[in-house]
Amino acid sequence: MINNLLDGRYRIKKLLGRGGFGQTYLAEDTKRPGNPPCVVKHLHPQSKDPEFIAIARRLFASEAETLEKLGDLDQLPRLYAYFEENNEFFLVQEFIDGNPLSHELEPSKPWEETQVIEMLQSILSILVAIHNRGVIHRDIKPENIIRRKSDRKLVLIDFGAVKQVMQDTGRSNVSVAIGTSGYISAEQAQGKPKFASDIYAVGMLAIQALTGVPPSHFGEDSNGEVQWQICVDLNLISPHLIDILEKMVKRDYRQRFASAEDVLNALEVSTLEVALHQPTELVSSPPPLFKLLKPLPIGLATMATMLVLGGGFILPKLINRNTCAEIQKCKGLPQGTFRFSSGTSWILVKNSLETELKKYHPDLIMSYVNPIDGQPSSGKAVQMLLDGEVDFALVARPLEEVIWQKAKERGIDLVQQKVAIGGLALAVHPSVEISSLSLTQLRDIYSGKVKNWQELGGNNLAIKPIVRPGVLDEGAKSILGDIKSKDLPKSVTRVSNPSQGFRLLQKTPGAVFWSSLGLMRKQCNVKIIALSAESKPPISPVLNNQDCPRKINVADIKSAMYPITSFMFVTYDKNNNRSVQAATNYIRLLQTQEGKKIFDDHGFVYLD
Repeated sequence: MINNLLDGRYRIKKLLGRGGFGQTYLAEDTKRPGNPPCVVKHLHPQSKDPEFIAIARRLFASEAETLEKLGDLDQLPRLYAYFEENNEFFLVQEFIDGNPLSHELEPSKPWEETQVIEMLQSILSILVAIHNRGVIHRDIKPENIIRRKSDRKLVLIDFGAVKQVMQDTGRSNVSVAIGTSGYISAEQAQGKPKFASDIYAVGMLAIQALTGVPPSHFGEDSNGEVQWQICVDLNLISPHLIDILEKMVKRDYRQRFASAEDVLNALEVSTLEVALHQPTELVSSPPPLFKLLKPLPIGLATMATMLVLGGGFILPKLINRNTCAEIQKCKGLPQGTFRFSSGTSWILVKNSLETELKKYHPDLIMSYVNPIDGQPSSGKAVQMLLDGEVDFALVARPLEEVIWQKAKERGIDLVQQKVAIGGLALAVHPSVEISSLSLTQLRDIYSGKVKNWQELGGNNLAIKPIVRPGVLDEGAKSILGDIKSKDLPKSVTRVSNPSQGFRLLQKTPGAVFWSSLGLMRKQCNVKIIALSAESKPPISPVLNNQDCPRKINVADIKSAMYPITSFMFVTYDKNNNRSVQAATNYIRLLQTQEGKKIFDDHGFVYLD
């Protein structure tokens, strides 16, 4: 076959792989300029019977047309052609230059939890797109996922449906099972694949990455459930991710997530939970960073050009002189490690930006430092900046006068740069027959003055308020006013993280809970309600409650007409050259296309 010319066009150059259904070759397209590489899949029907061949031909064409329709998706190889020669079938697809994920999944070398979540989000995003077009992959495994060299994205290859055509022509009532041992679900093994079968395979892939153990090594309990938990220290993994993986690989497909999109929504909460519980970077009585580091030269004339805007300072253009449209094309970024901390509202944004930064600028490390107690907040992040433990802070509220004064006493000249605006969203259990509340009514709920929804024009149902005390400092005053978390009545249920609050909200009739808009808009089984301030009309932070994730009401958020919005600030010390360098370059990254998209993905509106 090597050097053969197929279809008068495709020159076979090298065998890439061989399986039970045929071979895969690297080829050249001799009719395109430069003879670019492509992949040719040579598929062998399992029977020479003319009737079998005729049916296989029809089904092959149908499946090839399906692949053609998926060609606009970035993380799938494009189909260039399909044809038949001598009763054998050929697919010609885009060559993906990269390495299979199997090269990264080394036995006894488990991944970090954040890596596993990033992989899940990437693959599940592909599944959402193909499932929405009615296509099941049927053969998800490490060998069929390629890490593309050009952008480090994961690309899903080798759909199992085409293989099935070569073996099952529909002449039997029993469908042939296509898939790979360890990744194939019970229903797919019986020849009855579902969308949930792909979810099972991705779940097994994630468990393999998390444990460093191949799926074939896992046993099953008496109910047929995969026993993977004994292969890993569960104390080192966030409980929410454990719950997600267990649900993804349930033996009964009806007990799994209903869709790949539902898994993605659940993972958003897990991403925040991981960040809140990551190991704390301990510093034993660190001296201020600006005393340890040599200053970088910044001209006095440049410093004099700083302008005050919106309660903070805009950096001089000389320091932040090279704006860039894309992170990959950012020039002049510094090398080395810079440290920062943040409030909870920033966690998902900073995690996503870190992922993009690692792809293209590995020499620039923006290292996140957790507070000693492991519970991030804007106040703690600013205090760490004042104490010289970090170079800059990401916060979600304006600094109070006492902070400005404390900084001044220490010779620190703080700058707050607005980069985005977000907000908090209030949601109720679907059983609550109410669509809006005033902030006054909300405070009456959390103070215990109002105990039944009927008192607020709703149905006769006890109110079950839920809160995260001491964690959501951003915007909490907008909701509670002068009520302190410690003074809330016993009727208010306390939770320690968003995932607990969401679970309780979804299962408790009459419940009410607030969280960041970015997280709340992706909770499909709750009802987000409109809020009003004083005598103003109620405004919803989302456009409707039907879509999920819900679309943000950008106009009213950006104009701050919605009553509990909060600005996202990058805060730093303009007297400290290292702090200026770290913060201004972080702002550059946020100003890129990727940065703006990250804000949008997590429920914030970028401020131009």
